[in-house]
Amino acid sequence: MKEDQLQAIESLAYTLTTRDRLDDAESLLRGVLAVSPRRAYPHHVLGVIARKRRDPATAAESLRRCLEIDPGSRSARLLLSECLFEVGERDAAIRTVEPLAEQPGNSPLHDRARVLLRTWSKLGLPSPDTP
Repeated sequence: MKEDQLQAIESLAYTLTTRDRLDDAESLLRGVLAVSPRRAYPHHVLGVIARKRRDPATAAESLRRCLEIDPGSRSARLLLSECLFEVGERDAAIRTVEPLAEQPGNSPLHDRARVLLRTWSKLGLPSPDTP
């Protein structure tokens, strides 16, 4: 399959995700990964789908795969941090969001990262993932 075809399928899958046609989107993305397993974006969108299904643990797995392939994906990093927090891994969530919060910039993504880092850091509660 050609690159432009894969991108078109990924784009359609994202659109279906925004319209809550999660099963259809997931099916398309799994098909893309069957042909080209080292693509980051399908893993990212599968993470979004899992989160929409209220399954942050599965979402975190997909987002980790995305970041293994594309460590620079800021939106995947931000979403992963939120999923980690949701499953009780506060310290891991903080470690994940910190690089974004510390980057210069005033984008909504950076602003959200800073707010999350401040909020989670202020909780001061022992995290379940702290030894």
